[in-house]
Amino acid sequence: MQEDKVTENLELRRAIVETIAFFDLFEYPLTQNEILKYLQLKTTYLAIFKELELLVNEKTINREGGLYFLEGRIANISERKKKYNYSARKFKIAMKISRIFRFIPWIQLICVANLIGRDNLREEGDIDLFIVSDKNRLWLTRFFTVLVAKLLNVRPQINNTKDKICLSFFISEEQMNLENIRDNKMDMYFNYWFINLAPIYSRDNSFSELMKANEKILESFPNYFPQKISDKRKIKSFHNDFYKKNWELFFGGLEKNIKKFQLKIMPENLKKLIP
Repeated sequence: MQEDKVTENLELRRAIVETIAFFDLFEYPLTQNEILKYLQLKTTYLAIFKELELLVNEKTINREGGLYFLEGRIANISERKKKYNYSARKFKIAMKISRIFRFIPWIQLICVANLIGRDNLREEGDIDLFIVSDKNRLWLTRFFTVLVAKLLNVRPQINNTKDKICLSFFISEEQMNLENIRDNKMDMYFNYWFINLAPIYSRDNSFSELMKANEKILESFPNYFPQKISDKRKIKSFHNDFYKKNWELFFGGLEKNIKKFQLKIMPENLKKLIP
């Protein structure tokens, strides 16, 4: 029994260090709550606390201001603080453009993506949006969002990507299960990318439906808990049946033609990413 306990503690300790080391690649020290959330091993808050204390005393990891990081990587604390400020600015921009996108009636969900860690966006980077559309309206949704972004001149350009809107990921509501686009079940970058999607616009509980459709991904994080989103980062849902029916009347029948048009002008490297 004692040997089992020692083995269990060693596994937990190794999992903690591996988690901290992964986020160290992105210069992102973690809080204890974040370690619990991202850990790929079922455990408790108290167990993590005990192992963290031992790891700090052994100088395997370090701690300052409630943040844990690999020994010798204290500079990551200031990097995380900087990126928080960058992210705050970028979220404001994402929300500004998404307030316009929400009037495209087929959009169900808009998330800020590519957040490996909360508020961890680079200063010079663009802003990736993950968008879920209504069934059979993916290509119309993509067409109008790209059109709006182009008209507003907010799309990334060569040597000009800072704070631009990258419309990088579209799915429709019948394609919410993302299992088939993971390289494999051990694709941890994809898993971390997924659980850090930050919803800023969600219609009809679409974000909850997305999480439910991807329970197998969440199984990689047995201590996972939903991230609380500030009301300041939420856009009120817009839904009007009469308004949507008019869009359907004028544009609904164009889905197939719009798809053909977009595929014709789409770069080959993007076509290969379509499931």
